Amino acid sequence: MTKSHYLARRQARLSLDELKRDIVFGLVVSGMLSAVGLWKYFFLIGASDRLWLLVAALGGIGLLLSLVFPSAWHLPQSALGAVIRTVGGALFAVLLGLVYILLMTPLGWLVRVIKGNAPIYQWAERPPPAMEGWYPKEVLFETNQGHGGSQGPARRFLNVMAFFASRGHYVFLPTLVILVALGLVLFFVKTSALAPLIYTLF
Repeated sequence: MTKSHYLARRQARLSLDELKRDIVFGLVVSGMLSAVGLWKYFFLIGASDRLWLLVAALGGIGLLLSLVFPSAWHLPQSALGAVIRTVGGALFAVLLGLVYILLMTPLGWLVRVIKGNAPIYQWAERPPPAMEGWYPKEVLFETNQGHGGSQGPARRFLNVMAFFASRGHYVFLPTLVILVALGLVLFFVKTSALAPLIYTLF
């Protein structure tokens, strides 16, 4: 297989993905316009019938356009996606920061109550009795478990959880789970074709 053939197939896949995003965006936006316009026109008393009939008609035109000429939605989808991804990224960054502060501040206070203001120590020789401090690095989990020494994300996450649990640091496990869950939400929302519509929920 030549390099040019591979690049042509790659470009075809990228074009197909872009076309799918445009179709989904067009169908969702047009469907929402049609549904809202028809509901207001038929069921809301006192609404401007001409306005909502026009909105429903625009939704119908958008649905037809999504099926016949979906690339017409590319520019609106790209522009709206760029704006909302920027706003959504900033909002999620603030949200992750607040979650981290709200979870870690009580944990830090709890550690200070239990172990004092300086809970971590370092010494040159043998540690004093009943004292915790820096430990030599320990490799508790096998890194070469087939597949060329690589591990999947789920396996790595389980290794991290087992690392905390083996040392009795159970208070950090809920924090880790919440931060990972919010990070996954951010990742999947950013890579979704419905990102401009999902961000509006937050």
